[in-house]
Amino acid sequence: LSSPQRGRRLRNTPLPAMAAPRDVVGSAASGFFSLFSASLIAKAASFASTVAIARTVGRATLGVGTLQLDELLFLGPLVMTRDGLRKVAYRINDDGADAAQSLVNLCWITVPVAVGLGLVGARSLWFNRTAGDASADARFARAIAYTLVALVLAMVHEPAFLLTQSRMDQRFRARCETAAVLVKCMVMVLGVVLLSGGIEAFAAGNVGYAGVLCLL
Repeated sequence: LSSPQRGRRLRNTPLPAMAAPRDVVGSAASGFFSLFSASLIAKAASFASTVAIARTVGRATLGVGTLQLDELLFLGPLVMTRDGLRKVAYRINDDGADAAQSLVNLCWITVPVAVGLGLVGARSLWFNRTAGDASADARFARAIAYTLVALVLAMVHEPAFLLTQSRMDQRFRARCETAAVLVKCMVMVLGVVLLSGGIEAFAAGNVGYAGVLCLL
């Protein structure tokens, strides 16, 4: 080929390699915006529901529901078992069924650990509860049981979350988490304000949160 023909041929040759970085940057920016928007919506909904609940129940019930049932019994075992796996998911390339299956198998190993931590926390809460009448003890026992159910549902959902995270599908993750938080807030507000459910409403909110994640 002559030099002009060779030049035209080089100019007409597509450069697919240069499009890949742009796609990655665009996908990362879109995912960050989705997660940021979901975080703002979740915080606003949580704040509004907390204000509405705080005006209905006393500080003692609010403290038991948010600190003991939510932070300690529900989120505590999850944070201690799944955070490491979520960091691993960021570093795994989803190159086929083998990588996905390995990630799922690794996740299932943590389920007995999380359930065991939940049972230890439930036992601690039960034996350190404020003494009350039989009706109050029964409500507290049901709230603990509901929270443990929510913990199991959250662990069942975790493999799907890890696969989504390994594929960097942040939009789907943001939609699921936003829907779950909104359902949790609505269940708690309805249970406390309208149904006078007390601490059982906090536990039901966690069940709703984990259940929505499993369904989506």
